[in-house]
Amino acid sequence: MEQIALVLIVLLHGITIYTDLKWNKIKNIVTIPAFLVALGLLLWVTDIKAILIYLLCTFFFGLLPGILRIWSAGDSKLFIASSLLSAALLNSANPLFVVFYLGINMIIYLLAGHAFTFYKSGFKPLAYLANLKAGGEIGRMPGALPIAISNVISVVIFIL
Repeated sequence: MEQIALVLIVLLHGITIYTDLKWNKIKNIVTIPAFLVALGLLLWVTDIKAILIYLLCTFFFGLLPGILRIWSAGDSKLFIASSLLSAALLNSANPLFVVFYLGINMIIYLLAGHAFTFYKSGFKPLAYLANLKAGGEIGRMPGALPIAISNVISVVIFIL
């Protein structure tokens, strides 16, 4: 079961990183089937009560950044699908994993967003601070890459 989940995670992130970098879009044709297959894998290895609690946590924490306009709807769907696949990989529908995953993802988003803004400011601290004070957008970037990186980090942390 873990091998299937691992292959699906690699395919999911590989395809979404490519489409997000090329067209700035994460396709539903990739995320929704991954979500459904992950749900089937979870039903195979875990009881329904644990899956329902995990689904509620995953949807809440997956949709929250979209509601707060931190990322787009495609990023939310990718986060939810990869959370479910990661749970199948770990053979555990532990809601604490989703908290690790989102927390690590937000740290990566903040660091990368500010680094990108500092780069766009010509590495000039005063221009960077002026951009922040003016309410400028902090580092608009494709979300699939930080989500994939944070997925790997959170799985490793959760295993340890």
